[in-house]
Amino acid sequence: MHHPSCRVDQPLKARIQNAFDRASRSYEKWALVQRDVALDCAGLVGDRTYDLVLEIGSGAGFLTALLAPRIHPRVYVALDLAHGMAKKSVFSSLPHVVPLVGDGENPPFASESFDFLVSSSSLQWYLEPERSIPDTLALLRPGGDFAFALFVGSTLRELEEVSRETGFGSVFPMRSPAYYERIMSGIQGLSWKSHTSTRMMHYESVKAFLRAHQGTGAGATPGMGRVGRRRYADFCREYEVRYRDGKGIRATYEVLYLYG
Repeated sequence: MHHPSCRVDQPLKARIQNAFDRASRSYEKWALVQRDVALDCAGLVGDRTYDLVLEIGSGAGFLTALLAPRIHPRVYVALDLAHGMAKKSVFSSLPHVVPLVGDGENPPFASESFDFLVSSSSLQWYLEPERSIPDTLALLRPGGDFAFALFVGSTLRELEEVSRETGFGSVFPMRSPAYYERIMSGIQGLSWKSHTSTRMMHYESVKAFLRAHQGTGAGATPGMGRVGRRRYADFCREYEVRYRDGKGIRATYEVLYLYG
């Protein structure tokens, strides 16, 4: 989750929102990992029906399109921070799906409002997970189910390493699977399981990788990234030297699945 230049005067949540708004036109083209993760997340969901469903960070509707026709909800709320994502045409084509602009970390709903909570490739953007993940799960009615998939740990470790050494850009910090599992363990009355999956993506060049990364909206970071042609050239050269293999430029993604 990297960006070469973030406005330091703009609050991070607003930067995240703006980055995904800009990416709403290119997201489907570049979000190959996110599409795969949505498929895996949907695979955690059994073939049963749910009355009221909330998806947090619905994005371009990858997970929505997989789940909504299968679980037959009365109302399926597709919540996303970015206005551009909520306007995606996929939502109007799915019965009972209601797209809504809102912050999953501070959702506009009362506790015990939903029978099922689902989220894919989004919860890693929570800025205060210790508070907001328990608050999110409090939206479940007694006996409700949930399935979450989020990026963790070694995700984009190559990018983080080369950025740190060359001074080009900055990276959104990835928390460990154990960090999230500790939060889950502290929630009373919650029955849950977890597992992780690591996948390698390859790109034809560093430039192509950065273009794809920015095209998914994953560009907002807490710090101010430094730029300049020389730093960019150093970054590309160093990444090439370290992380090109027979398939191209490598990028690692680690995903944590939480469900129960």
